[in-house]
Amino acid sequence: MKRIVRMVLIVLAVGYSLPAWGLELGVRGYVWTPELSGDIRVDDNELAGTKLDYADTLGLDDESSPVIEVFLGSGRHHVMLGYHQADYKGTKVLDQEVVFNGEVYQASDTVRTELKFTDMEGMYQYDVIDLENILAGFSIGLVGKVKVLKG
Repeated sequence: MKRIVRMVLIVLAVGYSLPAWGLELGVRGYVWTPELSGDIRVDDNELAGTKLDYADTLGLDDESSPVIEVFLGSGRHHVMLGYHQADYKGTKVLDQEVVFNGEVYQASDTVRTELKFTDMEGMYQYDVIDLENILAGFSIGLVGKVKVLKG
């Protein structure tokens, strides 16, 4: 019995004293459903534009769109790259006269609107305090993030 206890203690001591190295690599995908709200106004040099609400005036509805992220981590260093593309479309009959980019649209005209945007992001995280093995993945770190929106 003493021999077994000694063997277990030796294995535990050696196991806890050896440095561990690991690499995390993965792909994550999810669906994002934001609430679209806002307005737009486009002026011409000679004519002021009308303020247009995305939902009420242009008929754009909330849409779901996929997001994909690729991540890589080793020790205290983590890198993530993400990509998201959204495409909103709407059709609406105008209930008032609208001026957009120097053109006048009459009430009862039907307008078709399309709003597309692409979101690309990169993130680097350095874990200052890493308690991953103690508190179920809890860590405190410094994060740098770059986000590029194109629409």
